[in-house]
Amino acid sequence: MGMKADPNPRKRLFYTFGNHMHWVDMEWLWGYSVLPDSIDDMIRLIGDTGAKGNLNFDAVGYEKLAAENPAALEKLRHMLAQGNIEIVGASYGQPYGIFHGGESNLRQRIYGIRSVLRLLGVRPRVFWEEEFDFFPQLPQLLLGCGFHGACLFFQWTWHTPHLPQETEPFIWWQGMDGSRIAAISKHALCLHQWPEDFVGRLDEAADSDSDPIAVVQWLELMPSPDWMCRSELLIPPLKTFQQDPRFDWQAVTLGEMLAELQNPAAPVRAYRLDQVFHGMTLGKNGDRMPRWSHRAERSLLHAEALSVLCGGLGRPYPSWSVYPTWELEESWRELLAAQHHDNHECEALCGFVGRFSFERSFSLSQEVLRRSLQSLAKRLAGENRRWLAFNPCGFTRDVALDFQPGGRPGWVRQVPAFGYRAVASLESPETAAIAGSPQSGFQIHLQGFEVEIDARGQVKRLDHPKGPSKAQGRQLDLGGVHMRVENQSLEWDSDLEWEVHDQADFPFLQCRRRFRGRPALRQRFWIHPQPLAFVLETAVGDQEAAAFPRPDPGYGGALQLSIRPDFRVACLRHDHPFAISEIRPGGSYQRKYPTGDWMTSPQWFETVKAPFSALSLVDLLQQAKADSPGWFCIHDGAQGFLAESNGVRQVLQAYDPWDEDGWHPLFQSRLMILPHQGMNDLQRWQVAEDWLTPGYGHAISQLTDPALGQAELPVQFCGLHLKARSTAASALYRESQKAGEHLPDHFVHLDENIQEPFVLRVVERMGFPDQVELEFPGELRFAALTNHLGEVEQRLVGQSHPHKPGYSLLRWQMKPFQVRTVYLDSSWGRHQARHLDQHRQVWATVHRRKKP
Repeated sequence: MGMKADPNPRKRLFYTFGNHMHWVDMEWLWGYSVLPDSIDDMIRLIGDTGAKGNLNFDAVGYEKLAAENPAALEKLRHMLAQGNIEIVGASYGQPYGIFHGGESNLRQRIYGIRSVLRLLGVRPRVFWEEEFDFFPQLPQLLLGCGFHGACLFFQWTWHTPHLPQETEPFIWWQGMDGSRIAAISKHALCLHQWPEDFVGRLDEAADSDSDPIAVVQWLELMPSPDWMCRSELLIPPLKTFQQDPRFDWQAVTLGEMLAELQNPAAPVRAYRLDQVFHGMTLGKNGDRMPRWSHRAERSLLHAEALSVLCGGLGRPYPSWSVYPTWELEESWRELLAAQHHDNHECEALCGFVGRFSFERSFSLSQEVLRRSLQSLAKRLAGENRRWLAFNPCGFTRDVALDFQPGGRPGWVRQVPAFGYRAVASLESPETAAIAGSPQSGFQIHLQGFEVEIDARGQVKRLDHPKGPSKAQGRQLDLGGVHMRVENQSLEWDSDLEWEVHDQADFPFLQCRRRFRGRPALRQRFWIHPQPLAFVLETAVGDQEAAAFPRPDPGYGGALQLSIRPDFRVACLRHDHPFAISEIRPGGSYQRKYPTGDWMTSPQWFETVKAPFSALSLVDLLQQAKADSPGWFCIHDGAQGFLAESNGVRQVLQAYDPWDEDGWHPLFQSRLMILPHQGMNDLQRWQVAEDWLTPGYGHAISQLTDPALGQAELPVQFCGLHLKARSTAASALYRESQKAGEHLPDHFVHLDENIQEPFVLRVVERMGFPDQVELEFPGELRFAALTNHLGEVEQRLVGQSHPHKPGYSLLRWQMKPFQVRTVYLDSSWGRHQARHLDQHRQVWATVHRRKKP
């Protein structure tokens, strides 16, 4: 007789947890024992229940453990060797990736993976972060860093992230470039860290159609009475979970769960950013933290590019060596740690330390920029060379020097990509004319562009010679600010103080808006000559801070700027890390806040309607196609927007109750509006990069250093030239041989003479297949397309440029929206030794002086 089938077969149930903890914030406030104690509590949980888990520390935390508690790190190595845990996420500083630049997001993975390899001897292969680390290009970046899988369950803590909830636990997560990574979805059996979240879950699992069942749970283990997630509280409900007779309970790590559930026919999900919500209150404290992040990141990228250039031009170097590796990498480490999510969401609790890290990162990179510009200017001294302009961008552009309201402007035209140009004089732009009065309103005119601002400080007319056509009955609404204080709407449209600054080299109009009789908010209006665009600055400075009232909590009370054009808006495009895409905001999301003390008070919810974010740009288009006419808007750091009828509102200043009393009124926000007849995404990115990049320049001394010789360098130099339809270079830097540690396939291992290779990052911006031709200085001995950690994927062969002596040519193909890393070993920029043995007499016997 055959065996009878079990009438009630047990369902397989895979369980895993992630233990999330970090050096940033937690050790700063709770002390040195945080990470070691979290490890011990995780070991207790595993030992008492037989569960398997995943460790999600910030990688800077592993580095701190190595220095402060090597024994704890040795426990981790033992657990890894036993297979009880897996390292997941492994970003260096656990950021909200969507709020930071593309390059920062890549360096987070690169620096994090290197740290884990160096200290723990394992390669992280699965992405899972507790905070909302999500954007459409992330699947591609993860695969390019060697990850094989992911989990899209982000926990509610101080932020309330939302992703679509799936019915199946396994999906294929697809990026913009079409790449797919195996992923655990956000589904019903994603548990938060509280023991109470187990209640009712067994019945949900039993009723689920899935077989096998996947249960994932976030924990933040710390055995302290000042903490709510402890193994002693979790062990009893977890044991009950294990002992339920309806399930065949199996303990797995996240990587093992993905291997068990992987299904080629599983649903494919390419989530758009209008399907998700980051769950943060953007605008809080004037966006101090994300503003600092972008400022420091840009400074670092520009310092890297200038260091590549100066090292390539030979001695004398601005630094001791051909490239200041440690300074720049230390600057990155400070920046990546400062980008930690707690420094943003828990700003009043720990953000002051994060701000100091941003400042240190910025100071390090600014010092490299300062001395490098000074060194380059000295070497350019000669006849008809009075000004040096450096271009840190990957495309040729005009560089504006000292281009600020009230300052003396000047242009240096056609400065090559990642290169410089020296000129005898700066080109002065045409300046705008301002007319009108506080009673009748004002007009600003420049090059056929006319802006009219009424007596209430609102822009009523924006007539650009290349702007979109107006629509009948559409009312322009621009410059108006809205806020709620003590549950009352504050419109700021009366009692204004006006100032006309028309004698300056860069004329602008200023108004101060009053609150209860005192100036509380400042706005400035001007026309930028290139590109010909309108600029609106809104700020609370030292003179206004005492009178500016704290807005009511959250998005509902925030200071918001209206941007509503006088044409029908049919489409919105915005940017996010490494891409620009259409967005259709329309969702309503819950955002929670405490009523008092953040740890103990009851919480309340705000409904946020049609929110979206933009790293630096939003284009309001007249037609539902990417290249239609519209208003192209670039901002300098206020990333939060709310879509509304025929326009958007930009969130400029908000109060987040999670910060309790820690609200800071000071802020300054600039918005540039460029009316246009049509742009593509590459042009959008280039215009934004151009406007947001400082004008790097230096006066060239007419007193030539005799040791350097007269005008030893050419009047201009191009760091590289990229010929492509839709691909652009976004970063250029160098690495040392140390970057190849623990990575046997790294580029530096191709030849023992590769010392400090060049690293080029390129991005296809328009969604087209593209062929790229790179012109690079020197003879290319080795070149390769690599993954983002430098592991060789495809060798490339360079050839001498037929028309540019001293340059090489390199060609490769790009896929739509692809982010590629290229490594180069060139004769240009090789370290030039000083042969100090020829000067041994200076040191070797100087101590043997005869007595006088």
